[in-house]
Amino acid sequence: MFGPDTIYRIVAIDPGSDTLGVVVLDVDLAARTISIVHGCTIYAAKVINDAAPDAMFYGDRYARLSAQYNALLGIFRFYQPHAIVHESPFMRKFAEAYRALSECIQTAIRGAAFDYDPTIVIEYVDPPTAKISVGVDRRAIKNGSKDLVRNAIRSLGFPLGPGVNLEYWSEHTVDALAVGVWKAKLLLGMV
Repeated sequence: MFGPDTIYRIVAIDPGSDTLGVVVLDVDLAARTISIVHGCTIYAAKVINDAAPDAMFYGDRYARLSAQYNALLGIFRFYQPHAIVHESPFMRKFAEAYRALSECIQTAIRGAAFDYDPTIVIEYVDPPTAKISVGVDRRAIKNGSKDLVRNAIRSLGFPLGPGVNLEYWSEHTVDALAVGVWKAKLLLGMV
């Protein structure tokens, strides 16, 4: 195990058909604090090999989902979360993008979560709600820069684990952090 009985660990994910942002947060339920333990970006296309059986027999899309699944299962087993939360897909104008995100969620995220612990809590939140939970102004979300979320999170002053530096995180990882903060605030009754 990883800490005192008052720690509730969350893995938060910003899904994508190739790129996943992943963040691990610890919520101390007694002290009512949120700490950032880890963050990374999974680039599935960089992990697969065109000659690998997954890619040769089933195509790149399946190979990327398989790479995402394996990476997430490793993260879940290493960090041992109590809950997993991901950003929900938005349909908007691009049905194919929505389908790809839905595939990622069903195959990679939920598949790895089930194989880690079939009883684990899996939740989702829409992107605007996650961004608002870290202090981004609702009106700025639609036209805002990529740094809006990063700046909002930085201003919250969460303790950072060893090696965690938000400045080097991709947009996907920062978005995953907003998703995780939403869940942490929900646990603490702050949403």
